[in-house]
This record gives sequence, structure tokens and C-alpha cells, in this order.
Amino acid sequence: MTPTPGAVEVLSLRRVAARFIAKNEQDGLDILDGVTSAVFARVRWRYQIWLFIVFVATLAFGTAIAVSVIIAIGNAAYGNLMIGAVLVLLLLYYAVVSSWRWFQYGIGFERKPRLARYATADSATAKNLDRFFSVMQRETTRRTFYNAGSGSQRDVSRQQFFGSLRVLMLSEHDWVREPVFSPKGMWFARELFIEDDVAALITQAQAKPKSGGRPKIYDEAAMLLAMIEHPALAAITPGKHGAESQTMNLIRDACQADRDGASDIAVPEETQLRLLAKQVLAAIEKNRIRQK
Repeated sequence: MTPTPGAVEVLSLRRVAARFIAKNEQDGLDILDGVTSAVFARVRWRYQIWLFIVFVATLAFGTAIAVSVIIAIGNAAYGNLMIGAVLVLLLLYYAVVSSWRWFQYGIGFERKPRLARYATADSATAKNLDRFFSVMQRETTRRTFYNAGSGSQRDVSRQQFFGSLRVLMLSEHDWVREPVFSPKGMWFARELFIEDDVAALITQAQAKPKSGGRPKIYDEAAMLLAMIEHPALAAITPGKHGAESQTMNLIRDACQADRDGASDIAVPEETQLRLLAKQVLAAIEKNRIRQK
């Protein structure tokens, strides 16, 4: 059901973004789940390694302080050495934390938004998310807030939406939101809300929410399975003029073919399609060389 323009609602930012993506809110939420999961998968290992280094540095920092106090009492020389070690650990901790913050907001003051990461989101979804965040980044838009407990609410600065991982704030899971840093602090995994006329925000942003049924998800694994032993592959010669276009057409056919009554595999965008065609041709060339 489309909200009536002029109706002010209190909604989670996740639901607002879903309405920017699709006319049916649940469809938008499903798409958003796919986007946030894909982005989190891209940064998860990097974040966990970073978190491990911070944990080790903090543990070593605390241990070194305790040891330095004990040693300093009996031996000044060893005490000074331990103090030096503490300073090195403190610098390591600062460097690691700063690097993750710089990864999201860049070096220095956050004057302008960084390029957002949307992983494998289709172009229409990415554009609508960009329009959504452009509204959130405006100084004139109402401040978003989070529930601070005891019924109190705290506003969040618009710079919160300048980071490259800002789409993770739209996940329903706090462990997915966790890698997002605050521009002026550290972790910020709280769920955000806004009180505004969402329909008016969509109009102002000139967003174009998708209509109709839920969009099909591009499934690379299913596409490759559909192409295994495709008879037309034998007629394609890697490196020959037109081989790439032929392969792209085969991929389109494989995506559109019905898989035992299941819904069709979504056709990837042109750039993804071309990249996949090159990968398939490279694999064919290697296999034919081995067979010689």
C-alpha cells in the first residue's frame, strides 16, 4: 500500500530505503537484504582481521602496562623499556582503528560522501539507494535518530551517511551494521529511525521504485550449471572475432531458460555479462590446450 503524500510516519531507516527501492515495501526489504549481505561478505574478513589486531593490541597494551609498573618499581631501565613498548602498542592500536575509519570516510574531515559500496546490486537498485542517501546527506532533511534507552532519542549527524559502508546501516542485523564507524567515533551498530513524509522524500529524490513482482536474483552458479556441456560451446573458438558476443548470447539463453519449472535466472548487466563471457572463453581455451 502506497503511503499518502503529506502523511508523516516514524519508520526505521531500513523501511524507508525499501520504499525507495520498490513500490512494495516487502519486495524492497528483500532486495535490501541481498545488497547488505553481499557488501558484508565483501568486507567481513577484512573487518575480522582488523578486529583481531585491535583485540590483541588492547590485550598486550593492558598487560604491558601492568608489567611495566611492576618492573619500574625494581628496575628503572626495564621500566623505561616497557613504557616504550606500551607506546608502540598504543600507536599500533591507533593506526589500526584509524585505518578502518579512513577506509570508510577517507583521511581528514568528512567533507563529502565517499563512493558507496553496493557489491552486486543491479543498476536500478544502486541508483535508488544513491537517491535515498543523497536525501539523508542533506542538511535540510530531518535528522535521523536512535533509541538510547529509557524512552530517550538521540539525533545522528548527516555525516553518518558519508561513509563507503553506509548501506550496511540498512540491515536488520546488528552484527552486519557493526563494521560501520561513526564519523567522530568508533562502532555504530544501532538501528536508525526517522520521522518524516516518506512519500515526499521519494518524490524529492526523484527515485523510481520498482513495480511488479520481486526481481529475479542473478545466480552465477546456476548460470554456469546451465551452460555445462552446452552443444554450442564446441563451435566457439576463443580469440576468434565474434567469440565473445557468441558466448554472451549463450549466457543470456542459459539465464532465460527454464530450470525444471523454477523461475528463470536473472540476466546479468552488460558489464557483468561481458566479464563472464571472457571467463568462460578463458576456461574453454585452457581445457582445449590440456586436451591436446
